[in-house]
Amino acid sequence: MTGSKEGPSLHAMIKSAARALSTPARSGTMVTIVDIRRVASELGLPVTLKGDRAWILEELMRTAVDYGKLPELVESLKKLVRTRARRLEELARSYPSGVELVEDYIEASRRLESMLDDLKEVYIRYESIRGDRQ
Repeated sequence: MTGSKEGPSLHAMIKSAARALSTPARSGTMVTIVDIRRVASELGLPVTLKGDRAWILEELMRTAVDYGKLPELVESLKKLVRTRARRLEELARSYPSGVELVEDYIEASRRLESMLDDLKEVYIRYESIRGDRQ
């Protein structure tokens, strides 16, 4: 599937999501190598831990596509991001004077969740098109 009038390609969406997840200012949280390894293990996905986090995440997403598990990976990543965003929200409620320190990260996590939802949607379309061709 390539980018077109129908929307972005799966490849481009994976690359963009991996970069966002590996950049705390864009994701609202720090996704660590330990997080990546745990999520991959829970889904039975092999993961290559070499290179930077963006590369590792991109390869993990590509592997999830190959295994037909991208929707599950997306949900696991969303859960991780959502859990950490809730912690920031709790921190902001406990320390109102620090709200402006965390509000950008909370908003970034919301945007990332939306991006991950879009990725899952593109994957589902990709799979339906691929299934039609077989």
